[in-house]
Amino acid sequence: LPSELGILSTIYEFNAADNLITGTFPTDYTSLVELDTLVLAFNQFSGEIPDYFFRFKDMVYWDVGFNRFTGTIPNDIPEKMPGLQVMFGENNRFSGTLPDNLGTLDLRSVHLDDNNFVGTIPSTFGTPPNLEQLFLHGNKFTGTIPETLSNPEKLVDVRMHYNSLEGEVANSI
Repeated sequence: LPSELGILSTIYEFNAADNLITGTFPTDYTSLVELDTLVLAFNQFSGEIPDYFFRFKDMVYWDVGFNRFTGTIPNDIPEKMPGLQVMFGENNRFSGTLPDNLGTLDLRSVHLDDNNFVGTIPSTFGTPPNLEQLFLHGNKFTGTIPETLSNPEKLVDVRMHYNSLEGEVANSI
């Protein structure tokens, strides 16, 4: 990607999906402070995901799925991207634990499947009232499926296979 695109500080949507772009993502794009939509899916970006990807205050739709990004999901997303509704980071090489406070956002769709996440599934994913999809399969989660997942009335698609989950699924789910 040309670094000159970083001067477009007032654009709201950046979509470079389905281009098989390789390499690391440019650091020059920190000036894109007005972004509410970031779509980089189906490329071949690699390396540590830039820290500024989690700092867009107007972000609603965040899709970096199907790349080769590494790194972790920071704990301060609710403070830095309070309007986030769609979070697609599937089929990357993310690792670490998922922040417990992700569920404090008004999420609609979360696809963080096929990565290397560990730990337990945050019970706060049962908090967003408009959550419709929660895809966490193909990771290394342990523990049980949180009973709070019976709370979101709109939740219709949950995928958690290919993890190391154990225990019984609550009847309320």
